[in-house]
Amino acid sequence: MRATLCLLLFLVATIAIAQPRAAFEGRYFQIDTTAHAGDVDLNIDVATFFRNNEYFSAYVEGYTLPGFTLQPTISYSPTNKSNVEAGLRLRQYGGDDDKITIFPIVRAQLLFTPNTRLTVGVLDGYASHDLPESILDIEKELNGRPETGIQFRYSKERWWIDMWIDWQKFIYRDDTIPERFMSGVGVNYAILTNEERLRLEIPFRMTANHVGGQINNYAEPMQSLLNGVIGLRLKRRSNAFVKSWQCDIRELFFHVSAGEAVYPARDGAAFNAEWKAATRYVEATAGYFRGNNFYAMHGNPTYMCISNFKEYYSKERSIVTGELNVNYRASDAFRFYIGGKAYYDTEAKQCDYYYGLGIVFDATKNIYRRK
Repeated sequence: MRATLCLLLFLVATIAIAQPRAAFEGRYFQIDTTAHAGDVDLNIDVATFFRNNEYFSAYVEGYTLPGFTLQPTISYSPTNKSNVEAGLRLRQYGGDDDKITIFPIVRAQLLFTPNTRLTVGVLDGYASHDLPESILDIEKELNGRPETGIQFRYSKERWWIDMWIDWQKFIYRDDTIPERFMSGVGVNYAILTNEERLRLEIPFRMTANHVGGQINNYAEPMQSLLNGVIGLRLKRRSNAFVKSWQCDIRELFFHVSAGEAVYPARDGAAFNAEWKAATRYVEATAGYFRGNNFYAMHGNPTYMCISNFKEYYSKERSIVTGELNVNYRASDAFRFYIGGKAYYDTEAKQCDYYYGLGIVFDATKNIYRRK
């Protein structure tokens, strides 16, 4: 009965009104290799969103995220292989009229080759790392700070490589708080490819979250937490009604490499399988997750074996997921998304879900071109 109710709630939510990864594609500025040395561009990024998390389990509380972000920046191209960008990102939540969060946006990018890019400053973050939601929650696109640090990207034919470090908390001498950073390595290698229509890939991901530092005048215990992913990914593109489908089979792990354990276990693992199909406007995903002592510091708390708001711990989790999103691109700069996702805990017979919608606008306008 509860499973049936969960399914009905999910269908109502997705039909009525999710933050799919596709909603954030293209939001990170890329180097325009057709630019002339000395070009200056104005970049405007606006994201309005509404997300309602109806969470009822013992692992995470429900809450709502209504709001917007506005990011105007100016970019300058010293050459057609380099770029410097500076501006601001403003974020405000609906109903929080007295507070606007402002983040400085500064980054420099350099193309060593057409396929190799170095970024220093604000990174291509969150959704662009192609990490499972259980390790890096897609919702951080809405409530997280911009990732800031160093990033190396390489993409060509069979290879995709993403290496990065996001410095989350800087400390001074005699500070009473620890430094924090998250680093990661992502590799996709295609062992089978057929003109991009059919690809069989081996994805590998490794992330490290560190709390602590050589300046240690603080009470919080030092920790280094590792998460990793290894699996197989089969995807196909076509010109039929179903434009693409993708199947992921993953093994995930968690390990405390230094410091105290976050709960009675220092190691954990999980199995995750997902199947995704997409038409021109609709994307549907079904998945299964089974975790044993699994934890990730920045993952979706729904998947964790420990509660993020009260003293509750369960060694094993078994979750069936279903997601449905509608993505409408009115132009290259303007797109709309609507959808939802359900998480059914087969052990607790409990269903959590979210639904949401949003409009994203990002455009670049040349304001000066050297003759």
